[in-house]
Amino acid sequence: MSLKTMLLLGSLLPLLALLIDLYMARKYFAAVHDIKGWEATRNWLNDRRPVLGGAAVIYLVVTGVLLYTNEVRIPGLRHESDQYLKSAGNYLKAKKYKEAVLELRNAVKANPEDTEAYLLLARSLTQIGQGRDAVESYRKVISIDGARYEPHLELSRLAFAMRESALAVAEAAEAAKLQPDKAEPHLLLSQIHDAAGKDDLSRQECRAIAGKEFAALEFRKQFINLLLKQRSFAEALQATEAGRNIAPNDISLKIKQADALAGLGRHADAEATLLAATLSDPVSSVPWSALAHHRMDRGEYVGALRGFEEALKRAPDDDLIMNNIATLTAEHGFDLARAASLASRLYMKHPRSATVADTLGWTLFLQGKADLALPLLKQGVAGIPGNPLHRYHLGASLMKVGKQGAGRKELAEALRISGTFDGAARARALLRGEV
Repeated sequence: MSLKTMLLLGSLLPLLALLIDLYMARKYFAAVHDIKGWEATRNWLNDRRPVLGGAAVIYLVVTGVLLYTNEVRIPGLRHESDQYLKSAGNYLKAKKYKEAVLELRNAVKANPEDTEAYLLLARSLTQIGQGRDAVESYRKVISIDGARYEPHLELSRLAFAMRESALAVAEAAEAAKLQPDKAEPHLLLSQIHDAAGKDDLSRQECRAIAGKEFAALEFRKQFINLLLKQRSFAEALQATEAGRNIAPNDISLKIKQADALAGLGRHADAEATLLAATLSDPVSSVPWSALAHHRMDRGEYVGALRGFEEALKRAPDDDLIMNNIATLTAEHGFDLARAASLASRLYMKHPRSATVADTLGWTLFLQGKADLALPLLKQGVAGIPGNPLHRYHLGASLMKVGKQGAGRKELAEALRISGTFDGAARARALLRGEV
């Protein structure tokens, strides 16, 4: 029992004495029941008035202070901060985060030690983009109750998103200490180190995840993506198999499994996995697109085009699929008219897109319309100057219209950016004058 609680209970004693005195006075008056007795009773009460009044004042002051500072909650009385929390909860359910923030600020003002209100406030502030204030709210929770796991992990995620790596690492490490069996803090640490280019530390944290259970399937998928990025294909395959034991029909897990298999050189197994994914979800375009990309990576352009066409049937307005078909069709000379139709349709929808402009411009170039292609290809380079394919397309177009110097400059820049992009061999051939 706290000292303030004891003081509150102690302040009840004078009130109890007052009630006893009143009871005794009433009993005395009832026994005597005459004018002389009444005078004696009145004098007796007057003698005790300062004591009784002082007791009442002490009781009211102590009780008011304790209730105002939220040190004591009297059963049956609604606590002010609870009311704010309940109101904030209703706003959060409706995803009205700004309104929730106002109520939660009132809650922590009413009860500065309410960790739940501070935690909800931090989450709400994050939702409305007030990261700095959210950090301070998380720190307040941790200062009151540093043994809670969630505030450390959530603060680490927020700090990582805000590119404050030192804070992100410190809080994720603290979360890992508090819950050593949890996978999420190690996943977060691995992602932070990966973003900082610290591959060894990232892999070390990945190894620490082995054998641990994820709280949600989404975190398992993030882990697999990280392994694939690190080209740890055997570990990625193992992780996808574990994930599919939990969610056997999850399409994205099947695609990640195929990526891991392809990385291990098991292309036939990857193809079979993706085909099985198309059968398990016949209405989705996603597995067909994944199958098309898998075939394209292997140089199976006809098969890849078929995959993209199947994907387009299921998502006829998908811009990315249309762009892939147009690019693939034009680049490999399958059907330039079809490529131009799709690229023109896309350009009408997205006239400011550098990628779309490059696709349409290259299609026109391949149709022998280099003059029409040139402004579109310039737009493509201006929009994404670091894309070597765009630079190659512009360089080829410039050389076609007789601007040899400018064209050679673009081709050289494309090869400087990357010597292995799709088109690098043709760029070198153009520079050597072999095309």
